Amino acid sequence: MNIEVADKLGQLIKQITETGEWTLNPEKLKTIKSFCKRSDVNVQIAFDWIRYSALQLIEQLFDRSKYFRDALTEDFPVFTQLVIGIQGRKLPPPAQVATKLKDYGIALIKSWYIRYGEKHRQLSIAYDFLLDNGFLDREGGSLSSIHANDYNKSNIE
Repeated sequence: MNIEVADKLGQLIKQITETGEWTLNPEKLKTIKSFCKRSDVNVQIAFDWIRYSALQLIEQLFDRSKYFRDALTEDFPVFTQLVIGIQGRKLPPPAQVATKLKDYGIALIKSWYIRYGEKHRQLSIAYDFLLDNGFLDREGGSLSSIHANDYNKSNIE
C-alpha cells in the first residue's frame, strides 16, 4: 500500500465530509473516485476513513441535539454492534482501523453514559453490557486522548 496515496485519500475524504454542504464537491469526488478505481486497497482505505468520519459526526450531533440523542439511543444496540463489534458481529478489516474505531466507540459510550446515562436507558444498558463483558477494561484511551491524537495527526498532514 502506498502511504502517500492513503494520506491523500484520507485528506480528500476529510475535506469532502467537513464542508457541511448538501452536495459533495465534484472535483474532490472525482479525485476520490479516481483513486478508488485504481485498486481495491484504495477502496478499503476510503471505506475506513468514511467509517471513522461518520463516528466523528455522530459524536458532534449527539452532544448538540436532544433529537439526535433520542433517535440514536432508540437504535443503540445496533449502533453498539456496528461500532464496537459485539454479540458475534465483527468489525470489518483491517484490524488497525477496527481497533481504532472500537476504542473511539467505547470512549464515546463512556462519555455519553456520564453525561446522559440517567436520561437515556439504552446508554445505561450498553454501558453495563460493556462493563460486564470486559470491554471497559481495555486500554483504549480516553475520549480526550483520542481527540488529541487525531488533532496531532491532522496537523502533521
